[in-house]
Amino acid sequence: MSRHPLTGDWYPAINKPAAVVHWLNQVKVDAEYILILDADMIMRGPITPLEFNAARCRPVSTPYDYLIGCDNELAKIHTSHPNSCDKVRGVIIMHINNLRRFALLWLHKTEEVRVNVGHCSRNITGDIYEAGWISEMYGYAFGAAEVFKIFTGYRNMPIFFTSMDKNAVYNMQL
Repeated sequence: MSRHPLTGDWYPAINKPAAVVHWLNQVKVDAEYILILDADMIMRGPITPLEFNAARCRPVSTPYDYLIGCDNELAKIHTSHPNSCDKVRGVIIMHINNLRRFALLWLHKTEEVRVNVGHCSRNITGDIYEAGWISEMYGYAFGAAEVFKIFTGYRNMPIFFTSMDKNAVYNMQL
C-alpha cells in the first residue's frame, strides 16, 4: 500500500472499501447477496440472507457498540441523517445492487473521516489509539446512514474473529 492521494497517510484499512469498489468494477457478479467479512473473521456455519432478514434495501451487519461517534457530533459532521447512524460494521450481508450503489460512498466517507483529524480523540470516536484507526468503520456507518437510513445489527452471527495481538479467538455470539 502506498500513501493515499487525498489524505497523504498510510492507512491499510482503506483497502476494504477500495477493494470492494475495485472488485465491483472488475468482476461480473452473478450472486444476489454478498457477504463481506474482516480478514480476521472465520465462518463457523452457514450465513444466509434470509436467516438474518437481509433484503434489498435492508442490509444487515453486526453491532460495534464502541462506535460512539454515531451518537455525537461526528455523525452530525459526516452524515445528513445522524439519527440513522447505527453502530454496525463487521459482518456485512448486502444485496448486490445495494452494494453497487453503496461501495463508492463507503470509500468516500472513509476518506472524509480520515481527513478530519481534529475529531480523532477517544471521547469522540471510541478509538483507543486516537489516530483515526477506525475511520473505515465510520465510513461504513455514515455511508449506510445516507443510503439506507436504517441498518439492522445482529449479535448472533456464526462468526469467530481473531486478534492477532493476543493470538486469541473471540465468539461473535454475544
